[in-house]
Amino acid sequence: MTETTEDEADRDGLLMELAGLREENTRLAQLLRESGIRYDANPTNSAEQGASGTTSHSDKIRLFRSLFRGREDVFAVRWEGRDGKSGFAPANRYDPAQQSAMEPAA
Repeated sequence: MTETTEDEADRDGLLMELAGLREENTRLAQLLRESGIRYDANPTNSAEQGASGTTSHSDKIRLFRSLFRGREDVFAVRWEGRDGKSGFAPANRYDPAQQSAMEPAA
């Protein structure tokens, strides 16, 4: 096989993979909508805007949070075992008012 033919085969394979990923993305977006979960198909890419040395601290935090959106009530807690191993585990802020609102009425 010549280099050009190999390049064309690689390109064709990548195009097929791209088409498959786009189909999967469409299917997953539909599942999100059917589940009532808001989905923005064309989000603003904050990473393209970037941050420089002159960017304010609050703007950098805003950029970071836009890139890593998630639950506001969940955060990481560091743990360390007796054997010296360590890591992080998810934790959440406990709000008794919210918890009692979720409990069934007696």
